[in-house]
Amino acid sequence: MKLHDLSLATRITIGVLSIMVAGAATLIFSEAELIATIPANTLLTGFMAILLLAGVATLVLRQMFSPLRQITLAADKIAAGDYDILLPQAAGGEIGSLTNALNTMLTKLSQREKLLQESETKYRRCHESMMDAFAMVDMSGRLIESNHTYREMLGYSAE
Repeated sequence: MKLHDLSLATRITIGVLSIMVAGAATLIFSEAELIATIPANTLLTGFMAILLLAGVATLVLRQMFSPLRQITLAADKIAAGDYDILLPQAAGGEIGSLTNALNTMLTKLSQREKLLQESETKYRRCHESMMDAFAMVDMSGRLIESNHTYREMLGYSAE
């Protein structure tokens, strides 16, 4: 029986077996003969299937790691002081938990930042509208802060 008389499935099986035992001295057919007997369209189909699987794997990995890219960009914005961002909800798992925790943190930071700004505005308004002179000095006697009335009484400028 010749190699080309065998069915395609048998030839492929023989090829796989010969590759598995490539170092054995009892190989009946060489790998080159086996590959040469496989029709070109079968090789092309196999190659296309491998490319398709690689493409699907790339898309799946990109989809899986997309939230990490968004989390990294959000972290950069947070480091720059921008707390008014919201990450999209992730499906679940550890990345989803991390996204939810970051969204909670960002919401609380935004609320605290807003409260702090409101408090600062209220303090400044009160400080500058006082009719009494107010000055704050450090331990060595240097003027740290003063209100308008204090500066006006002593003839100082705001700087």
